[in-house]
Amino acid sequence: FGVDDDEDQGPNIDPLFGVDLDDLTKEPTLLNTIAKAAIWLHRLNLRIFYYMPINFFLTLMSLPQALMDTPPILCGVALILRQLVGNVILGAEIPASEDGEKKKKKDTGIDPVAMVKSGVTNFMSSTFPTLVAMYSAFTHLRSDMYVVICGVFIGVLYTNLAESSIAFGTTSDEL
Repeated sequence: FGVDDDEDQGPNIDPLFGVDLDDLTKEPTLLNTIAKAAIWLHRLNLRIFYYMPINFFLTLMSLPQALMDTPPILCGVALILRQLVGNVILGAEIPASEDGEKKKKKDTGIDPVAMVKSGVTNFMSSTFPTLVAMYSAFTHLRSDMYVVICGVFIGVLYTNLAESSIAFGTTSDEL
């Protein structure tokens, strides 16, 4: 109750200078008060330019493990497999609707709207290939929701099995 918090802590060694700045400015003089303000600004700069990049890097490095601990990542894995294996390696595309094929067989004349649409499509695919790939992934996601739902169910099942230790070969007498 009557104990000062500064006495409980050990020395606060500065990572840049390698000394305890609080110990150097513990006397209550005017110069030390000004130095304490400068130390406060120095520690603010350390938080922004030293500790924040380190924490950002450590968070970035621990992100894959954190994502694998949650079932929705398996949904993303299912989408990546669909795009990579199905579209890129095997060359599979979403089949066209039957109504579109019937329309094309009926129309034999020049369609200016179709020409403009194909021109814009060719321009977009040559100028913004990443955007077109993302739109293609979104289209595949919309039309292939069963793969994503299976990924979610497998993720939930895997998480429940891992929590109950059945996935690791141990059995339980619980029903």
